[in-house]
Amino acid sequence: MAKRKWDEEESVVMNVHGFNSAWSFNPGTKVDEVKSLVSMQFSVPFMEISIVQDGLVAPATMQSCESLKPGLKYRVERSCPRRKSFALGTIVRPSVNFHVNALPAIAEVASMLSQGKYCVLCGPRQSGKTTAAQAVRQRLSAIVVYLDGLFFRKDWSESKFWGYLWDSLHAKCPQFFRARRVQDEYTDLSFRMLFLKTASQMVPVTLILDRAESLLGASAECLGRFFSTLRNMRRRMGDYNLKGLLLVGIETVKDLLESRRCNDGCSMITREPFPDEYLAECQGFTRQEVKRLLIQAAGELVPAAAQRFEVARLAEAVVAFTGGHKGLVVVVLDRVVAHEFFKTQDLWSHHSDLGAYAFSRAGYKRALERFKQRSSDLLQFLQTSGLHCDAGKVAEFRELIADGVLAARESPQQDHGGRKYNLRISSPLLRSLILRRCVIKRQGTITGPAPDPRVRLAREWLIIQTIKALDGATMCGDEISQYSREFAFFARIKAVLAEAYPLANAIVLAHTKVSKDGLALLDEEDCLEIQVRYGFEKFGFVLAVEGDDDLQAMAQRYHKKHGCQVYVISFRDQPLLITPVKESVIFVSVRFCATSAEMTFKDSQGTETKVDNLALEKWGGEFSFDDLV
Repeated sequence: MAKRKWDEEESVVMNVHGFNSAWSFNPGTKVDEVKSLVSMQFSVPFMEISIVQDGLVAPATMQSCESLKPGLKYRVERSCPRRKSFALGTIVRPSVNFHVNALPAIAEVASMLSQGKYCVLCGPRQSGKTTAAQAVRQRLSAIVVYLDGLFFRKDWSESKFWGYLWDSLHAKCPQFFRARRVQDEYTDLSFRMLFLKTASQMVPVTLILDRAESLLGASAECLGRFFSTLRNMRRRMGDYNLKGLLLVGIETVKDLLESRRCNDGCSMITREPFPDEYLAECQGFTRQEVKRLLIQAAGELVPAAAQRFEVARLAEAVVAFTGGHKGLVVVVLDRVVAHEFFKTQDLWSHHSDLGAYAFSRAGYKRALERFKQRSSDLLQFLQTSGLHCDAGKVAEFRELIADGVLAARESPQQDHGGRKYNLRISSPLLRSLILRRCVIKRQGTITGPAPDPRVRLAREWLIIQTIKALDGATMCGDEISQYSREFAFFARIKAVLAEAYPLANAIVLAHTKVSKDGLALLDEEDCLEIQVRYGFEKFGFVLAVEGDDDLQAMAQRYHKKHGCQVYVISFRDQPLLITPVKESVIFVSVRFCATSAEMTFKDSQGTETKVDNLALEKWGGEFSFDDLV
């Protein structure tokens, strides 16, 4: 009896060639299964593998949903298909980019402008301001004149100032604003006449001024006159076609909202503030928004890889690393997918590389340059996780907030003296990178020669030298936060390592870990995870004080995350000796006296090594940030 057609097809073995190899598959095998096998066997990214159908006039690339068919030849190739990527701002195209609509108060801003109100939209660089302004523009029914790329100079006369604004309006909307005669003098009256309602010009106009911080380049006299003119036009709205004005800019645009006395030449001029009626600020991505982006990325992967994608935990980690900053989130997510960091542990393993990669890009390198320029003022933000301050202090650092160096968030701890803010380094990635690249020199010299590092670093000796430099009263005091305690330890071990082993090429990493929501507001929610790397050797530290009883669990969590030996250093009045349950953990008990300290090392075998009467030197360190960029 003849076999049925499908029985004959099932008996055929399909041969697939490529990568100098050959495989045999049954007909009906999915293309995804073939690509997965090749990907695992040759460690080639799944998305770079193509199955090509041979034996045709024009070879055709198989789709993932297709199956192998009998009687045909197949070839495996490595290709670089154009995959979807993460993007931000006006360049987003849904066909080639993962994206979410995370724009601030678009409906509210559009509604205010349609009522003729004057509004401000601000935020740090790369936070989605221009994208939001474009979205507002699309919602407005009035004629919208969008001005961007303007510049002003303090030595301009008023005629030059008003003439430049006229030229800018004419260039953007020549059908509404006629060209001016260059030889004429221009004043605020000339500007008002452009918007005066006439029988031929009754159409309302909404003006959007992007990069509005450029106005700060004008003289105080011109700026005061400009805002005074806007205020008068606002009061007499029935006489003018100007219906709504939106200023879009970085954090320093808030300087336009405040009254100031400016010393312009020989006279003191009072600058009137912009008459804002609605202020919107661009915020960062939330965990849910990052999760939605990762879900889109996971949908592009083969099912086996998608199952390994820890979407929720990765979203939490990415927000924690970046502080939610939109530009940084996009950079990090693109790196996550391109390098297949499917698990949170993969992300932690490349934490330092992510920071170096992100801040090497032109848009973010500026933050390092600005920190270097203002390092004497900003050192306090490294020594503590942040400052609890009032609005006046925030205004002092407004330029650094605009450049993405610092971030200010309203504090939940308010008092009757006005609003309070937490001012801090803008993102843990930036803080960690600064701590890695800064140079710290110890005050004084190390007593005695350092052990030979050719075999391995003398870890216990390194810890002893670090403890000698600490101030016991400060380390064990209630007034110091956990972050500040860990920073003091980090600064000293980095200085000791650099002096004792100048040629060892060892590095000290400090990973900033924040609270679970990724946007911590209080000092005690932040901590540093300190790690020393020397070639293939690495070891880390966990610092504990009175009240930290679950030390075994703390050590095991650190070891699981970083895969290295962990030293748990306990600072207590009464020595706490715990036998580690893992060989990878060593407990160090430290008891400080007025001028000395007592130390005990204990490993998993119960072996104890004591160091008595360790004389304390209590030195700090000299910081240099010359190597940041």
